[in-house]
Amino acid sequence: MFYCDMNYRLRIFSIHCNKTIFQVLEENVSEIVLHANVDSINDVTLRTVSGAESGSEVPINRYYTEPQYHFLKIDLNNTLSVNDNYTLFISYSSTMNEGPLKRGIWRGWYVDADGVERIYATTHFQPYNARQAFPCWDEPLFKAIFTLHLSRPFNYSSTFSNTAIISSEPIEGDRIVDHFYPSPVMSSYLVTFLVSETFKVIAEDTSFNPPIRIIGRSNTAGLGGPALELAVKLTKHFDEYFGIPYSSLHPYLLNDHIASPDWASAGTENWGMISYRELYLIIDSQVTIMSVEHYSATLVSHELAHKWFGNLITCYWWSNTWINEGYASYFGYMATHQVFPQYELHEHFNSRYLQTSLSFDSGTGTVPLNHDVNTPAQVTGHFGTISYSKAAAFLRMTANMISPETFRKSCQYFLRNNPYQATDQYDLFKAFNDAVTEDGTLSDYLHFNFTQYYDIWVNQPGYPILIVNVDHSTGEMALRQVSIFFNKLRFT
Repeated sequence: MFYCDMNYRLRIFSIHCNKTIFQVLEENVSEIVLHANVDSINDVTLRTVSGAESGSEVPINRYYTEPQYHFLKIDLNNTLSVNDNYTLFISYSSTMNEGPLKRGIWRGWYVDADGVERIYATTHFQPYNARQAFPCWDEPLFKAIFTLHLSRPFNYSSTFSNTAIISSEPIEGDRIVDHFYPSPVMSSYLVTFLVSETFKVIAEDTSFNPPIRIIGRSNTAGLGGPALELAVKLTKHFDEYFGIPYSSLHPYLLNDHIASPDWASAGTENWGMISYRELYLIIDSQVTIMSVEHYSATLVSHELAHKWFGNLITCYWWSNTWINEGYASYFGYMATHQVFPQYELHEHFNSRYLQTSLSFDSGTGTVPLNHDVNTPAQVTGHFGTISYSKAAAFLRMTANMISPETFRKSCQYFLRNNPYQATDQYDLFKAFNDAVTEDGTLSDYLHFNFTQYYDIWVNQPGYPILIVNVDHSTGEMALRQVSIFFNKLRFT
């Protein structure tokens, strides 16, 4: 299990590659526990913070790892002082994974237009793989400002990350170090970067701040136009719908969309630099089939929606994954239908999400939307039909019930009340309830209890079916509710 009570006693301010700055919030902290899944920890140093500089060294009794839990534990000789700031330096070494379709930090290959094999290195951290690149508090609840400094061979084209590059400087060994602006306050799984030999910007719209850019390997030049149109129009839509423009989220945050020849998932919502499997971002009108073109539209919308639902606000723990993924899936189809009605994606929603969730949710493997997970396998398994399909179907049902206008208001309340915070189902309920109460959109439904409705759908598995028997001689109707669960009908 990744969670550790000790970490609640520290406030993480920022992480600079191998350096973490934090503040002690409670008394009697004599042990620091964080995540590390690297090859070796070479040295650990803890120092007080004196002004903007590191002060005196804090004695460390020992440090050791617990590989089973990916823990790095640091035992101190004395307790830390409450409200004081400290800097933790960790020297470590690790090896990149070899692609394709890997997670963590990994290296892949591609062939350029001249038939030459090229190399690139990138990251896929969601949900718990940032710890494979650097020691950190690798859970969605824990947020920090991340500052990256990445070195690359002199002949490599560019480095891309969440934020823009402040400056670059040559170092020995024919290498260049790129220094990046600090990131927004965010969870570790949203950190990302890509270093390559020939990746470049293949399409961009500079009328936005930041510019919206499509980035791919050199031989995809000229094929970024369709993806750029998707990103531009959907960014405009979400800016207006949420009432929180993307440009206002952070001064140095980028709006890049990168096509990776090999990517373990269809797309990943890294803040400032979404990564996609190249198949779904590079669209060639001569060879791309219509189903892929349609899916690409929903995918770009899904990942952009995550910039607000998932990045601006984040699930408190992976048990709440359905909030991140449900909203992104809902907007992947419903927002895309608003912007590109020719695809008729509101009709596709039922086959994509409703029917799949009905089928899965009647089986023995189903779980509630809000479902406790602890182990890595359980966390990974929760990224499935319930968190994506049933959550999206639940949100669409709720939007239709409370009205699209009130649903939009609830989205804005949820985002504005919890920016840069971890959230759970109770925060979401408050936003729904505030919007519904203010608009009175359920007042015509006598004896309807929205609290009970929300609690049942979020915390119980399965779904109900109404059976109506009509006595045609008298006109009387009798209703029964049954629950499809475990492939049986249960009368309630």
